[in-house]
Formats: sequence, C-alpha cells, structure tokens
Amino acid sequence: WALRLLRHFSPSLQGSVIQQVSRRRLPRRLGRAVKGLVEHRHFQSAIILIIILNVASLAISTHHYMNQALDAWNEAQVGELPKNRSPGPVWMDVVDVSFAVIFTLELLLRLCAYELGFF
Repeated sequence: WALRLLRHFSPSLQGSVIQQVSRRRLPRRLGRAVKGLVEHRHFQSAIILIIILNVASLAISTHHYMNQALDAWNEAQVGELPKNRSPGPVWMDVVDVSFAVIFTLELLLRLCAYELGFF
C-alpha cells in the first residue's frame, strides 16, 4: 500500500527509493515463522487475555488515584491543608511498564511478520 502510494505521488522515485525499500525485507523463512506465530490461535488468545488483564489493571489504578483525588478534594473543602500523598503502590507502575513492554513486543512481531503490508 505504501509503495503504491509512493509510486503514485512520486514517479521519479520509482527507480531508487522503492527498490531499496523493497530489498530491505526479512529473510522469507524468518518472516513466515514470525507470521505463523502472530497468526496462531494461542498467540492471539494470549494477547486478548493480556488486553483484558491490562483493562483490569487500569481500572484498579484509576480507582486508587480517584480515591486519592477525592480525599484531597474533601480535605480542601473542610479547610485542611493537603497531605503529601504517595504516588501509589510500586506494583502499579511495574504492571503498567510490563504491559507496555508486552504490547511493544507484539507490535514489533507484527511489523516483522507483515512488513510494509502492516500499514
């Protein structure tokens, strides 16, 4: 898709950039293996499970931070000085970073599998 768009808008680049982009692909064996992995039913099920766990994690952390914000607001309404609050449990940050790493790896695998067809 991207190559067709590039050809359409810049016919003068047909001989140079397009051929260079086309040549820089993964070896076919590796591409097929990664594509087989990302299209496998177990891989897709695992990613769906991770997405659901991420939603649950976001709900828990949102609940925690909303309670902190409401407590601070209630204290301000009464006239108390705001307390120094902890930013939250460390495990929330660890879980958030873990999900970000997992989703980044999934994206990289899909980019390797589908190459320019991903876009």
